[in-house]
Amino acid sequence: MIFSMRMAVTPVLLLKSTLSIFLISNNTVHLLEIWFTEIDVSSDNEYIRADDLEVMLREAYAHPAVEGIMLWGFWELFMSRPNAHLVNAEGELYGAGKKYLALKH
Repeated sequence: MIFSMRMAVTPVLLLKSTLSIFLISNNTVHLLEIWFTEIDVSSDNEYIRADDLEVMLREAYAHPAVEGIMLWGFWELFMSRPNAHLVNAEGELYGAGKKYLALKH
C-alpha cells in the first residue's frame, strides 16, 4: 500500500480499518488519502459488468479519504482478465464503458 502524505509529521500510531486509515501525531488525527489501483470488474454479461463497475466506483468515492481510482485497463485486446473490458476490440463502448462515461459527467 502506498501512502502519499501532504504533511511532515512523525507518526506516533498508525491505525487501519477496512477503508479508513488515520495517522495520529501530536494528539491530532489526520485522515490519509486512499488510491484504488489496478481495478477491473469482470462478468460475461456486459450489463452486470456495468452495474458492478458503477457500484464499485460509487462505494469507493463515497469514502472521504479516496482521492482516486486507476483502472487496470479498458480495451478488450489489452486486458489481463477476460470480460473485464469497457471498450471492445473495434473501439466501441460496451455497457460498462457507457456507464463509466455517464458517471464521469
